[in-house]
Amino acid sequence: MIQNDDLQKAVNLALREALSNTHTITLAKIETVNQKTIDVQPVISRMVDGKAVDLPLFTEVPPIFLQGGGSYTAYPLKKGDYCLLLVSERCFDDWYHGGDFKPPLEFRMHDYSDCFALVGINPLSSAITIPNTTTHFGDMHINGKLFVSGNIFAIGDIVADGVSLKNHTHTGVNGETSPPN
Repeated sequence: MIQNDDLQKAVNLALREALSNTHTITLAKIETVNQKTIDVQPVISRMVDGKAVDLPLFTEVPPIFLQGGGSYTAYPLKKGDYCLLLVSERCFDDWYHGGDFKPPLEFRMHDYSDCFALVGINPLSSAITIPNTTTHFGDMHINGKLFVSGNIFAIGDIVADGVSLKNHTHTGVNGETSPPN
């Protein structure tokens, strides 16, 4: 006959085993940038029976960029960039290849093979200082219309339709020649 303590230990062991295999989010570094996916290496080891076990390289992980209404903001990615791996609760293979509103192709749940990578996270040593205004750092390509309501402050050369305004300073409203602090 099973004792109450033995039953409690068995239930706790089963719960611990189930939770240890329920993957949700982990941190990784980009190893390879492909055309539409990235290969990433998790940077936090998994604990198995009290021992640290490094996770394998995760290949062909779709990166997440902000997108909606036909517009998107995408960033160039490079080896060494950090990301959060978000683990889907179900197999998303069928959806990823174009199948909405269908059951999962496989029964797997919270599996490392069903990750998306949320790019743009850093450890404290390379964290971005939170600015007082919206800030863009790096080259930018805009394909579409740009509407500006307000002043534009430019430091550097301006080229429009092949016409260059080198070393040109335009005095703005109230004599402003640079953006406010």
